[in-house]
Amino acid sequence: GIIINNLGFINNEGGNKRKALEYYEMALEIALETTDRQTQGTILSNIGSSYQDLGELQTAFDYYQKSLALRRQIGDKVGEAMVNQNISSLYQTLGDYENSLNFLNQSLEIYQKTGLRREEALAMSSIGAIFSNRGDKEKSLEFYQKAL
Repeated sequence: GIIINNLGFINNEGGNKRKALEYYEMALEIALETTDRQTQGTILSNIGSSYQDLGELQTAFDYYQKSLALRRQIGDKVGEAMVNQNISSLYQTLGDYENSLNFLNQSLEIYQKTGLRREEALAMSSIGAIFSNRGDKEKSLEFYQKAL
């Protein structure tokens, strides 16, 4: 399943989103036959990302929610934080900055607790960008400086 997932990733990065989805669906089918729930969560999130790239936001959200529930169920905090960032991105696409910030703040908290400094800085930078988009330059600058 992992190799097929990787084929999906390569196609997704190459712009062939529909072909990526075909590979991701095959990978998910294989992964569901195993007990590797972490891989299942990754594939669900990848499917969500492809649908988001295609503009099918409700379908993307549904897959993100499945991935998030699974990651929480198995205690995969880092995976949970990554899915939260994907959901945040989706909300940004919709212009819903409040929900976007909510999910980013959840990611930030996990990264701080797990000591993942690079990811913490990236989350802070994303929060800064949201405040900038909302016209709150002072708050934006605050988060950009924290990200350094």
